[in-house]
Amino acid sequence: MKQSNPTPAVPAEQPPIPIRVCKGPGCTHLIGRGRGPTAIYCSDRCNWRAQNTKKKLSRDAENPHRRTVHRLPQEESQLMDRRLRELCKAGVLGTEIRKILNDEFDLSWTFSTYFQRAGRLDLVWTKTRRAERPWAGAEDLPKDQWKACSEDPAYEARQEIADRVICRRPGCFKMFRDGAMDGKDGHLWRIHRKDLECDDPKKVRKCYRRRHPGAPLFTFERIAKQQAGLDVFKLMAKEADLYATPEQRTAADADPEYEPPDSKYVICREERCGFKSRGRLTKHLANEHGIHGKKAVEAWRRKHNWAPIFSQDYLAKRAEDLKKRNERLRAFAKIGRQLGQAEAPKPAKSRGKVGATAKRSPAFLEEAIALYPKLGSWGKVAKKLTYSDWQADQKGAADRLRLEVNYYLEHRKPAA
Repeated sequence: MKQSNPTPAVPAEQPPIPIRVCKGPGCTHLIGRGRGPTAIYCSDRCNWRAQNTKKKLSRDAENPHRRTVHRLPQEESQLMDRRLRELCKAGVLGTEIRKILNDEFDLSWTFSTYFQRAGRLDLVWTKTRRAERPWAGAEDLPKDQWKACSEDPAYEARQEIADRVICRRPGCFKMFRDGAMDGKDGHLWRIHRKDLECDDPKKVRKCYRRRHPGAPLFTFERIAKQQAGLDVFKLMAKEADLYATPEQRTAADADPEYEPPDSKYVICREERCGFKSRGRLTKHLANEHGIHGKKAVEAWRRKHNWAPIFSQDYLAKRAEDLKKRNERLRAFAKIGRQLGQAEAPKPAKSRGKVGATAKRSPAFLEEAIALYPKLGSWGKVAKKLTYSDWQADQKGAADRLRLEVNYYLEHRKPAA
């Protein structure tokens, strides 16, 4: 008996899932069928972003400024507004308003809190001038070190201060990080442009260096990095060797012969300097102290007990170079005399030509002297006497003829 295979049941047709777009914030992807018919996001990431956006919107609705809300009791808040109006009307600077109100109400509010409160009250806020305000967080050099720092340009190098630079203006002596001294927003322009008598931020460095020669403007860490990773301690040791200590400079100023006989440097006696110049000091005086010219250098030497401006080593080398030069010149002169004796031209018997190297005959020169008053120039005389040489070299022929006539007039024998 044959058994028939049962016919498989055909599943009922399911309704198609409509094409849907993800409702995530900023997403335009289509939702895949694997997410299910009720999914509204294309991925878990879009779901997380949507939930986070809802929390953020609810938080911003409660606090639109997204900052800590400083709240006071109603009476203190009204008193605060009244005092803020009074101070703003009086034109008190914003930084001073913060200090005054924090002291009066025993608060620690920030500058921006008072600025926003004044903005909500429509008050005129007086901005604090940036000029003449010191940099925040700048350290102060101890007062007992002020004099040593002012007189020594290499103070940072001797004390091994690699990450700070010190301002040497009187009464300041603040220690700054790299880049805080120079520039339009730097300490020198903002604080000291009046006492430096400088009206251009590009020249403030020169004005400062003229009053404090050799004083650094950048840290040794920065300079070492710029010099292909040079060791900062070696750089500071090298910088300290370039300047004499204040005690050495004072002793050198009192003694013109302070440098030893075999010294390779000469010390600058100018106040707050002490630079050790290898060779001559004139270039340093011109660049750093504005002393130009022979008379100015002589006046500077007279002021400092006729201090030397050349090192002993430089003078010895200069004397040796002059000696070698004189020997070369004497050797060349000897060779020239030998060549002149070997190739001495014979005196010409005829009149000759102006362009020739032979000595002219007296008759030729007398004729030229007689023609000069009539013709008025040696060029015309040379043209008339020797036309061929004059045409080949007009100016040279005239000059040679004039020189030969002068020599003849000086050495001719008087008539008997």
